[in-house]
Amino acid sequence: MNRFSLFLANIKKLAGVYVAGLVLLFAIRLFFMTRIFSWQEAGQFKSEIISAFVVGWRFDTMVLMYGLAIPLLLCLIALLFHSEKYHILINIFNMQYSKFMLFVFTFIGIVDVYYFNYFQSHINVLAFGLFEDDTAAVLKSVWTDYPVVKVLIALLIASFLIHRTVRRIFRNMHTDSSKKIPLAPLWSVIALGAFFLGMRGSVGTFPLQIDDSTVCDNSNVNLLPINGVFAIKEAFLMRSRQMSIDGNIAFLKNIGFGNVQSAVTTYFGKPATADPFEIYFDTTATDTATRPLPNVVFFLMESMSNNNLYYHSPTLNLYGALEKHLGKDIFLRNFVSSGNGTINSLEGIMVNTPITSLAQSEYNGIAYSSSVALPFLNAGYETTFITGGKFGWRNINEFIPHQYFQHVESKDNVMKEIPGATECEWGVYDQYLFDYVFKKLKEAKRPQMIFVLTTTNHTPFHLPDNYKPYPIKLTTEIKSKLLTDETMAVKNLTNLQYSNDCLGHFMDEIKASPLGNNTLVAATGDHNNLMLFDFSDEQLFYHRSVPFYCYIPDAYKPHVPLHEWGSHKDIFPTLINLSLPGSRYFNSGDNLFDTTSTPSNIFATDWMSMEAMNSSGAVKFGTEEKYFEWKENHLLAPTTTPSEDLKKLMTRARAHYAAMAYFIKNETVKPHKN
Repeated sequence: MNRFSLFLANIKKLAGVYVAGLVLLFAIRLFFMTRIFSWQEAGQFKSEIISAFVVGWRFDTMVLMYGLAIPLLLCLIALLFHSEKYHILINIFNMQYSKFMLFVFTFIGIVDVYYFNYFQSHINVLAFGLFEDDTAAVLKSVWTDYPVVKVLIALLIASFLIHRTVRRIFRNMHTDSSKKIPLAPLWSVIALGAFFLGMRGSVGTFPLQIDDSTVCDNSNVNLLPINGVFAIKEAFLMRSRQMSIDGNIAFLKNIGFGNVQSAVTTYFGKPATADPFEIYFDTTATDTATRPLPNVVFFLMESMSNNNLYYHSPTLNLYGALEKHLGKDIFLRNFVSSGNGTINSLEGIMVNTPITSLAQSEYNGIAYSSSVALPFLNAGYETTFITGGKFGWRNINEFIPHQYFQHVESKDNVMKEIPGATECEWGVYDQYLFDYVFKKLKEAKRPQMIFVLTTTNHTPFHLPDNYKPYPIKLTTEIKSKLLTDETMAVKNLTNLQYSNDCLGHFMDEIKASPLGNNTLVAATGDHNNLMLFDFSDEQLFYHRSVPFYCYIPDAYKPHVPLHEWGSHKDIFPTLINLSLPGSRYFNSGDNLFDTTSTPSNIFATDWMSMEAMNSSGAVKFGTEEKYFEWKENHLLAPTTTPSEDLKKLMTRARAHYAAMAYFIKNETVKPHKN
């Protein structure tokens, strides 16, 4: 048998593996579809779903061709070494490799489906956090939140089927040497061409890309073409862009801001000076200089979900002791988080960066002059960061001490100071964390600025034994929408209630003590909770929003109304203007009590998802532009004819993102004195 005929015989086996892989990935896609749609709902999008599966075949072909690249390379080498023994060895290797590859692809596909259960997305950059978080806590969450045993059984069955199928494909190890294929060299070239076309996934100018997964205007249907393996590849690319500041700067050119001057001129509305970075800093008014400096306490609450809080009722109590404070204090619901993961929002608020994660990068030792603690430190405050979790989580022990916090404390400090304090997988229970903060305030000798990160409201949703929950009864409406089982939903919502209840009891203590006269307290969620419900583009507001709670003592209350929209970028500009007269500060956003700002200029933005919204509607401001208009009940409808106000929102959101990114870039290259 000539070498080209033998080569084609080997390629035929790889083609069989390819077909087997298509069947597996098709089955996983069907499983994924049932996760998104009921069969009745799928019938309403029949033609769109068929198109999605056709495009999905192209994505599956691409990843399978890349997966089979090593076996193909060995087959090509065999053309140079025409030996029956060598071909037998190649077949043995290719058979075992093919089994392994198909199993890995199956495993990744199943993980992708369950990843969607929590993050409402295919595997993305947030997945890296699962490896960078507390590993033991993550594994326990996986065990309690997902049907691990059923998945393992399914993988065992899949492994058996893969073994039998691939073995059958390769069963003829000694190809009949008398069988020759006519025009074998020509067919070999055609086979190679088909293989490389499959790797490219396209006959057009560009190879198959993530944008090609958009087959219609329904965001759920557009999830179907992507498989888990391709999603992981995209996650690594996004990770490299996020961790590379230069890569992020290159992105800014794609959205129309190729330099810092254009970004600051557009966002701040005034020309850049010789030093364009000076424009970022403002000075607060001095008309309140006679007031004593108040304490300022900020809580970044784990998974304080605006969407879930809309289901609050007497029989589904999600506020606990906090409820009585909401009508008396500020409680802004038109509010958006800066990131979709805890570390991303933490850094976004603390140093005003859209580029994340700085704490886990080579730039974690820089003292960023955009830090929210700096103006308080300059004003004579004692500045403290406290996490209810571990000190070394996500490298914050290396990052936060540089951000002008004089003290960086963790669960260990709380456990030492609060008698009887107990903990769960993620850290000390919130009630003891709040007790610790109150104790610090009572014992303080000078004004305090305290930045606090809570941790209890996190899967696997354990609570202290002494906590007695308020009623948590799921309505029929909620049950019909759940992505998880009812038991998990009850645990999830009870933990949300618990954390809010702890904040409520903290406010009880503050207001009942002299601290109520000179302590500002603010709290918001780090991100929405995505475990319970699906979110479409129509529900973009509910997908990204978190509430903002703020208590302002009477002596510090401004006599002007609060703006109706805001996001993480606006928290400290507001708190600093309320508390620090005549102080220079980094102006990352808007003072929500500023009467000189017009509603069309105020907007909420999620840097990580590159989405923004205000009273005019919402936009997606990444490389691809999308516009949405408001309907009733905070729902949105896409539009291709945006209003001038919506176009302005797009421009301002992009300019703001670019301006903040350029500032962080400059901070990483200028000389620093820590």
